[in-house]
Amino acid sequence: MKTIIIITECRRYRFNYGETLQAVALNKVLSNLGFKCITASYENEKNDLKGWMLPNIKTYALRGIKFELFRHRHIVYPIFRSNKKEDFEKLIDKADVLFCGSDCIWYEKDYNDILFMFFPKKKIPKIAYAPSLRDSVVTDNMYEKRVSKWIGQIDHLSTRELDGSRIIEEISKRTCQTVLDPTLLLDKRIWDNMSGKRIIKESYIVLYIIGKSRELVPILTQVKKFYKNRRIIWIGMENNNGYPFGDVLIDIGPAEFISLIKYADAVITDSFHGTAFSIIYEKQMYSIKRIVNKRDIYDNDCRIKNVFDFLGIHNYYTKSDKIDFKGAEIDYQEVSKKLKKQRETSLDYIVNALKDEGLLKYGKNDRVC
Repeated sequence: MKTIIIITECRRYRFNYGETLQAVALNKVLSNLGFKCITASYENEKNDLKGWMLPNIKTYALRGIKFELFRHRHIVYPIFRSNKKEDFEKLIDKADVLFCGSDCIWYEKDYNDILFMFFPKKKIPKIAYAPSLRDSVVTDNMYEKRVSKWIGQIDHLSTRELDGSRIIEEISKRTCQTVLDPTLLLDKRIWDNMSGKRIIKESYIVLYIIGKSRELVPILTQVKKFYKNRRIIWIGMENNNGYPFGDVLIDIGPAEFISLIKYADAVITDSFHGTAFSIIYEKQMYSIKRIVNKRDIYDNDCRIKNVFDFLGIHNYYTKSDKIDFKGAEIDYQEVSKKLKKQRETSLDYIVNALKDEGLLKYGKNDRVC
């Protein structure tokens, strides 16, 4: 059996739903093609534990346990974790191909040569699958200089956003394909097998807001008024600054996260993966521009906008927008057609890249995702 090393982030002490779920998804897709897939997470566990876990251990300990159990349950081989290049070099000695992706591993404020698979002494095929630059512009003056060298050794280039592909093409002078996030490659029936049981018995809407919720009161109040007969459920986040209404759930692992979206009447979120799972489960959703602080204002964040462009959805709002709820209804019959087409194109990218490297003989209709 051929071995794939997937270099990404799937951090033990960072309880990020999207990060974990995309890692699980790409591992499953590549495993389904007949490979031994090892997820290699770039992280500094000591710093993560010291800087994040300890101040929140009483509140989020159970969530942390649920995250790690979910990873072990749905990722076949043990997750490799390190922030040292020499450790990654030892790991890939017996690998047949490297993948990197997905999530914001190529974002200008949080990138490095490991996440770009820059191991010049190792002669091994390298495939980028859906890494995200997050923004539509790059402001780091050193980014192009560093990245141009690193991506020169990547055999197959793709990113998750149209704007990201444009930026990489400008830097590399090569074609860079735009593909779906790994979570969108899996049919909802597969996610059903990873979902927890229904948590809320009555009708409800779920709010998954990572930024400052109080800043979004003007638009959230509209949602509350329109869905006045539904219970409002918040997925509690450690960086959030409070909730003006609704019930907060804290001990939510990835399985419960899937369940809360699966059974919701509607989803309100400022998260890319909150949006992605709303699409997977064909939920009425309202995606809102994230508000964090003056240093990171998300003006150039193109993640949700780009996937909406792909699928013909227009429900992206700022806090000052007035929602036309009737006009905001999503036609999932049309969306599902576009998603199916994009899913096929994205899977073709993976299959063709592996075939080009002589690692796969499967045809287009032989794979199951």
